[in-house]
Amino acid sequence: MAIAAGVLYSTDGKLVRSSTATTTAVIAGRGDPAHGDNGPATEARLSHPSGLALDGAGVLYIADRDNHRIRRLDARGILTTYAGTGLAGNAGDGGSAVLAQLNQPSAISLDEAGNLYIADQGNGRIRRVSLSGIISAAASMPKPADIFPAIGTDPAIQPTCIIAGKDGVLYAIAGDLVWGLTPPPDPVTLISIVNAASGSGPLAPGMLARVEGVVWSQVLFDGSSGVMVSDTVLVVPPGVQPGTVQVEVRSSGTALRLEATVAAASPALFLAVNEDGSVNGTEHPAERGSVLVLYGTGQGVEASPVDVRIGGYQCEVVYSGPVAEYPGLWQVNTRVPAGFFAPGTHGLTVAVGNAVSPVLQVDVK
Repeated sequence: MAIAAGVLYSTDGKLVRSSTATTTAVIAGRGDPAHGDNGPATEARLSHPSGLALDGAGVLYIADRDNHRIRRLDARGILTTYAGTGLAGNAGDGGSAVLAQLNQPSAISLDEAGNLYIADQGNGRIRRVSLSGIISAAASMPKPADIFPAIGTDPAIQPTCIIAGKDGVLYAIAGDLVWGLTPPPDPVTLISIVNAASGSGPLAPGMLARVEGVVWSQVLFDGSSGVMVSDTVLVVPPGVQPGTVQVEVRSSGTALRLEATVAAASPALFLAVNEDGSVNGTEHPAERGSVLVLYGTGQGVEASPVDVRIGGYQCEVVYSGPVAEYPGLWQVNTRVPAGFFAPGTHGLTVAVGNAVSPVLQVDVK
């Protein structure tokens, strides 16, 4: 059971329902003991859902007990697997939660940092899934022999309920007892996805982005795959919508999860090339009145107006658009101010709508 904003979320062992003071609706499952992913939750099938947890963004997590999975129901009503392969087992710690095996997960709870704790009932364990999607051992339930030695080597006590307390203690119910368990520190995997030109965020549809902190093979943005350009750079799918998106970075059989902010445009520049083909710099300044070719990324897909300024002066934009055969690369041809424009080093910015690039220093004769 979970409650948020006056809505009660509950399960009867077959279906998941949301209820207000006046209405009740089925939001997941059709009552048949099977599973289904990546579609409307009302068309998916659950098998004895027995635990619910709701995060601050309105995402509902479901302990799909007899499917040996944890499911994730997002705000769009789409159901996906968050942990578990669907095969009962006790394996996968230290790797991607979706590649790990659970055994009748009966209850779940979120801590204030967003880590998900699973009462892995059949394994007599508490498991933790971090925000990056890595599963690890949070705590093991004691064995009866630890409490009553005469019992011998019976299996561990099986947890049926789990609550992550604000004090950092995990409270688990097993049988007639409540256990207080202290989990180990969360394993940290530092990865990020940034604008390939600026090294920061936000991202934009169709832009070049760089993945930092992990060797990867595929990156998904809300389920849509980016196009790999090099070992570290990819093109963000053009169809990604502005807002907070769920990113899955796949690496050596592991799927790491994080959130990324996507804006309509996030312009940034790699370099400027003079009209004679030389790279602009102190040894190769641009002529006043010449055309400077800028290469960057992050213009977005909405064809918003482009504004270029050098030293605060607005410049003529001769061309703005993609570079043929180089996905994600953006070219802007602009004319350097002429007349009494002072020589020296000047700051150049490109704006797309209200989004302004970081400053690129250019040199003018």
